[in-house]
Amino acid sequence: MKSIFISGLSSIIALLIIPLWTVAAKKVDAKSVSADIKISDSQPKAKFYDKFKLLIDDTGEIKEIDATEYIIGVVAAEMPALYDEEALKAQAVAAYTFACYRRDTSNNNYDLTTNFSTDQAYCSIQQMKEKWGENYEAYYSKIKNVVSAVEGQLVCHNGKTALTVYHAISPGKTNPSSDVWGKEIPYLTSVDSIGDKLNKDYVSTATFSNAEINEKLSASGTDFSDIVQTQTKYVRSVSFGGATFTGSELQKALNLRSAAFDIAKSGDNFTFTVFGYGHGVGMSQSGADYMAKQGSSYKEILYWYYPGCKIVEN
Repeated sequence: MKSIFISGLSSIIALLIIPLWTVAAKKVDAKSVSADIKISDSQPKAKFYDKFKLLIDDTGEIKEIDATEYIIGVVAAEMPALYDEEALKAQAVAAYTFACYRRDTSNNNYDLTTNFSTDQAYCSIQQMKEKWGENYEAYYSKIKNVVSAVEGQLVCHNGKTALTVYHAISPGKTNPSSDVWGKEIPYLTSVDSIGDKLNKDYVSTATFSNAEINEKLSASGTDFSDIVQTQTKYVRSVSFGGATFTGSELQKALNLRSAAFDIAKSGDNFTFTVFGYGHGVGMSQSGADYMAKQGSSYKEILYWYYPGCKIVEN
């Protein structure tokens, strides 16, 4: 998912989640940091589904797909196959829960799309073969077994399907939903995610000239001022050229990896030091892998990142 906007709960907003990772190198595709989805004002009652109607973005075809097949494709697209199995299980349950939430709140003649900018990323079998090459058999078998192990499990809050958004890497703490959407969701609060700081992609930099900044922001300024950051390092607001921008708006305009950043000026250039990757709400995929490697189970990972929730089995 490229951009994140701060908006009301019923607006089109940037979510999740959806970092497409290159499995072998464990690098993140900068074009897939977040997905724009429409959040329902009401939380749907917990329901289990064994099929989803999927809009194939490339062809426009609507295909009914078995839930297990779909989740295998999502996990393959969303998380490196080399991650710990418990992290992959947490990803599978979060992905299934997210899909059920989308089905219950969709107003279209399909439940989800394969477009990472609006829904979860998805890999077909052919795409997995192209992506993994000679490792296809081993990686596919691993992910299929992981998905089978947690099949029919749903993350719920007070008997309702949770909005299990997730992201690639936090800045060390996850972002509360109120700092992204202006609306508190009790299980999308800030929690520590210290393992993220050990990820090699934790810090990134991007440098722009003053002219480039003016062009990208459609502004006429010479410096940033009045930078307000949340306690989780995300930029809440910043002024430039007489206008005020949210950190998410700057992230979108400048194609930064997250809205958690510092700004330094040198001569005519601005350098952004960016922490983490994605909107930071919900489960950190990198943090989940770190927890798994420290001995945490997938349930412990999910309970950590979605506090107050329960895992319900069909």
